[in-house]
Amino acid sequence: MLKQPVRHLSAYALIYEEETMLWNMRRQHLVEEADEELSLAMFDFLIDRTQESGWEHYEISN
Repeated sequence: MLKQPVRHLSAYALIYEEETMLWNMRRQHLVEEADEELSLAMFDFLIDRTQESGWEHYEISN
C-alpha cells in the first residue's frame, strides 16, 4: 500500500469549520458529511492497510 518512503502518518476526521468554503458547500448540499459508521469503517480500513505494510498503530492525545 505505502510506496513512498515516509516515516510517519497522521490521519484525522474531517471537521467542518463554520464560515469556510467547505462548510458552505455542505450547507448547499454540494458535499455530504460521512456518518459515524462510515467514518469508523474508513479508520479501520486505514489501520488494516498500514499494519499490512508493517506500520505500528499508536495514538497520541494532546
